[in-house]
Amino acid sequence: MSAARPHANPAELAAQSLALYRELRDELRRMLSGIGAAETSWLQAVDDNMSRLRQVIQQADAALMALPPRAEAETGGARLSGLLAERRQIMAEALSLNKEVISQAESVKSLMAHDLAAMRAGRQVLRGYAPPGQADSGSIINRQS
Repeated sequence: MSAARPHANPAELAAQSLALYRELRDELRRMLSGIGAAETSWLQAVDDNMSRLRQVIQQADAALMALPPRAEAETGGARLSGLLAERRQIMAEALSLNKEVISQAESVKSLMAHDLAAMRAGRQVLRGYAPPGQADSGSIINRQS
């Protein structure tokens, strides 16, 4: 989806903004479905797409908010009102999904921190078994020839 055209009519701007928020909502749903088992490359691609969407949405919303207050009445208010109402609904869904994504990401982060702490503790235990003189090398294998 491209950025908003500066002289588009209000209904077109609202339709474009609605389409962008739908795309954002769908991206958040996709993120929710794969957040626990996601690969780094997948997460990076999703993050890049979310950043792109954020920028385009900001541009589209700025154009929409720059409309004169009476634009709704002057351009077929019922259609524009319907688009804006649906846009608000999609925005609320996206906000709710975003909260879920954050919650799941924090859970994954907590689990990873726990696993990392367990690995560090195990590493400390294994250092106790290192041959004398090799305790600081990080290796548990005796490489003496």
